[in-house]
Formats: sequence, structure tokens, C-alpha cells
Amino acid sequence: MEWIKHFEKATRAKAKGEYRLLIVDGHNSHYTIAFLQVAREHKIIIICYPAHGTHLYQGLDVVVFAVLKLHLSQERDKWFCTTGQPIDKNNFLRILSEAYVFALTPENVKTAFRKTGIVPFNPSVITADMLTTSKETSTEAHLPVTNKTASEPIQIIADMLCSLQLNIGDDGDVSSTPYHLEAVEILVPEPVVPASSPQPTRVT
Repeated sequence: MEWIKHFEKATRAKAKGEYRLLIVDGHNSHYTIAFLQVAREHKIIIICYPAHGTHLYQGLDVVVFAVLKLHLSQERDKWFCTTGQPIDKNNFLRILSEAYVFALTPENVKTAFRKTGIVPFNPSVITADMLTTSKETSTEAHLPVTNKTASEPIQIIADMLCSLQLNIGDDGDVSSTPYHLEAVEILVPEPVVPASSPQPTRVT
């Protein structure tokens, strides 16, 4: 809830009263009633990524995290060569901050939006060959869209974004004047579930 308020405050001046686009992953905690109410009050349009597709659609996964991982490895090795100490919880944030500066650059962020087809809008960057069908699938979803999402996620997002290009008035008339949308992506990483500890072997 707090991060959408942060998003609103950070983009308010640039939006200049126009609609803003916020893309989130499909976890149902990201579109609570309170969250959507804040979005509506501040003219923020919400689009959710289809489930299990962030490795294709999410800019952090596609571009930024790979760059961050590379620089984190380099900074870790540099730290070890300089101090003789391995990375641990006491020095992790210091080492990470050095890698963060190199990875989270404006150029890398723009590349992430471009590679995922968000800005400039280009749904063709995600091809059918990039999508693989799971052996076990579920048609149950919590998103407020039809089950079409499970089989046609690209088309769902494309339809949503295309519809935003039309200015629909209160009287229902549609003009050709597009909204000026600022695509800003705030991503919440999925929690890492630690592996269960092995059970001790009982000796009788």
C-alpha cells in the first residue's frame, strides 16, 4: 500500500495530471481494494503481468538482475582480494551497494522496458516460441480477467495497452487522441523459500 503512494508522489510532477501506468506482478496482494482506490483517485492505471511469466515480461528479471549478478560477483571478488574476507552478512550491503550503482543505471532500466516491449510498446518482442506449456497447468486465477489469460497472455496485455491509446469520454464517445502514459514499473520480488533442513537419521 505504501509503495503505490511512493509511486504517486515520485511521478506526480511528470504526469502533470494525465494518466499514469503502473505494471505489477499478479500477486493478489498488489490489487487490494485500498490499493485500487488510491490508483483510481490519482488516475493510475494498473496492469498485472500474467502469472508465471515474469521471466519474460518483467524488466528486472530480463535485464537488470543479470547485470546486477555480474557486478555483484565482481565486487565480491574485489572485496576478497583486497581484504581477504569472504562475503557475509556484515559486509553484504556494502558490496551490494557498489554493484547496485553499476547495474541500476538509467540506460539499463530503459533497456529493460525496451526488451520487454513496454516502452516503446512492441508486443512482438515476446514470441510464441518463448512460451512453453507446463506439464501441469491450472486455469484458476485471481486476476479480474477471463481464463483466456492462461493461454494468451501476450494478447491480453496487448489488448489492454491498445485500449489505453483511446481517449474515452464520460459520454462514451471515443476520440483518436491518445493518453500520454508514463510507463513506470515497480516490481516486488517473489519471496525465496528456503530449502527444508535434512532430518537427522535415527540410529537404533
